[in-house]
Amino acid sequence: MFPVKHSADENDPRYPILAFFRQRFDWLHGEYRMTLKVEARSVTCEKRYDFTIFEYEADELRSAANDYKYGAGIYWDRVDRLISLGVTIRESQAPSVPTTGMHLRS
Repeated sequence: MFPVKHSADENDPRYPILAFFRQRFDWLHGEYRMTLKVEARSVTCEKRYDFTIFEYEADELRSAANDYKYGAGIYWDRVDRLISLGVTIRESQAPSVPTTGMHLRS
């Protein structure tokens, strides 16, 4: 008796999690702006930051899905392959959009 070979093709309909991941993965290379907003009682503090994701970093983030077809990251955690990036975050020089409450200013 021969062992059963399992398909590792990411287009295989038996792996719907891969299609889900491909449809929703948004971390492409490029410039990003994020807003950190802290609200406490009647005070609101907001600061804007810029950061860049380079192509190799986007590829590294996307590679997290490579083992989904084997159950890693879905049924069990793969602790021997943790993905982390060292992205530099800079305070944004773009003008802030007014909101209610107190604002942080540089």
